Amino acid sequence: NFFFCSFFTCFIMKRKIIFATVEAGGGHVATAKAMSQSLDFFYPGKYETVVLDFMKEVGCTNFDIFHKRLWRFALRYPLFARFGQLLIDRCPSLNIFFQRVILSSSSRKFYDYLSDHPVDLIVCNHPFLTTGFALAKRRFDMKLPILTFATEPHMISALWADPWADFIFTPNVETTKRLISMGVPHSKLKTIGYPVQQSFLIKKNKADVRSHLKLKNRFTCVFFLGGE
Repeated sequence: NFFFCSFFTCFIMKRKIIFATVEAGGGHVATAKAMSQSLDFFYPGKYETVVLDFMKEVGCTNFDIFHKRLWRFALRYPLFARFGQLLIDRCPSLNIFFQRVILSSSSRKFYDYLSDHPVDLIVCNHPFLTTGFALAKRRFDMKLPILTFATEPHMISALWADPWADFIFTPNVETTKRLISMGVPHSKLKTIGYPVQQSFLIKKNKADVRSHLKLKNRFTCVFFLGGE
């Protein structure tokens, strides 16, 4: 029975991966979906993947609501957001200290959720999640590997500079250098580029797309911004 169960686990059951994100703006969700889609595309049927708004999923309701409201406020007043980042970046280690204090209670909920919903790997793409998982691993001796994708394409803030992180993937060399300067060990960083959803990578027939979008066959200009 033991041999059969071991064989079944290794060769039949899918590895389960959670892409943990926070639905505060479109950028985090978009990269989480892109990574999940890429894994399904290049390794079809090999992994079970799920994208979760993790703070909300585990019951960190008050903090999640406050954080999302604060982000919407920052979008409404960009000078506030820029000044806040400059303040945070002045002393990365002090910022991470306060970040760990704030997320201390959340780390317990992270651990409890993963104890009830075992997975093989967590890939997160938000700095609060990185710190929360790092605390959970240290406080509760959690062995689960945690990978972080640093979503910010440039001028990344000290919110991401937690040296307790397992490993951080970055979108470019600039981001890697900034995180090193903020105290993240070089050995925990690797530049891999920016994840793009499969829908942008698969070439489609123009006529079919126009028909789907109900566009007339004439010159069309599409204006769009970033994750928002």
